[in-house]
Amino acid sequence: MLDREELQKAKEYYQKEIEEANNELKETLKHIAYTTSYKKGEITKEVFKLPMPTSKEFLSKRGLNIKIYGYLMLNSNWGGKYANENDRYLYKDKWEEVIKNACEDLNISQSTIKRHINKLKANDIKAIVLTKVDNKLVYKINYGSFNTESGLLDKYVLIDNIALRKLINAYSDYPLRIYLYMLYALRNGEKRINQKTLCQVVGLASNTRYVISDSVDALINGGFIKVRCEYENNLIIKNGVEVEHTTPVYYYSLCSDYLIDSKCKKR
Repeated sequence: MLDREELQKAKEYYQKEIEEANNELKETLKHIAYTTSYKKGEITKEVFKLPMPTSKEFLSKRGLNIKIYGYLMLNSNWGGKYANENDRYLYKDKWEEVIKNACEDLNISQSTIKRHINKLKANDIKAIVLTKVDNKLVYKINYGSFNTESGLLDKYVLIDNIALRKLINAYSDYPLRIYLYMLYALRNGEKRINQKTLCQVVGLASNTRYVISDSVDALINGGFIKVRCEYENNLIIKNGVEVEHTTPVYYYSLCSDYLIDSKCKKR
């Protein structure tokens, strides 16, 4: 049997062991907190891909509200809980709640948003269709066109949830349309794109190129795309005389700087 002095030594020994273990645990928890927490300038966590249409009929139809469609896509499948699922849908019993939230978040009246949703339902890809999943009524969010030759969906791109959220919340309709087109056009790297092409993509007349310029500038400033400018020398006829004319040529590439300093909301 241990005497009092030996018991005291044993007690002090185990107290020291416990303190060291607690200190080690605290350091481990600090390390976990540091490595998993958000840091300024760091690419955000919880980034996942969502499909968005790129068919000509979808992007160029000016009466079609792509921001509302994007909002529904962001909230499909429980807001991305099943982020990698190909089928995107919203449960019918949650539909009115989603519409109410969309009205508040997008600052659109319920009558207006429902009118736009009806247009989405009647679009060429039938963007919203009432159907069943696991014997439950859902609104399926269609995004592609079925290719009979390949048996697969095409005419769509995958966009980061952060990019889609930002373009819906902070920009007009046109930057989103242009960005969706550029996700496809620039998928293999830098490419020369002129304003005339972008006007055609979003269904604008060539005399409204200022809308394109402002939209492209917004995408550049927001960190969605990068631009490189070169100059070409061409000969033109001016007052019956052939003169040299210098014109700027723009080359675009995709950029992910929009992820910097973005802090995702926990799902």
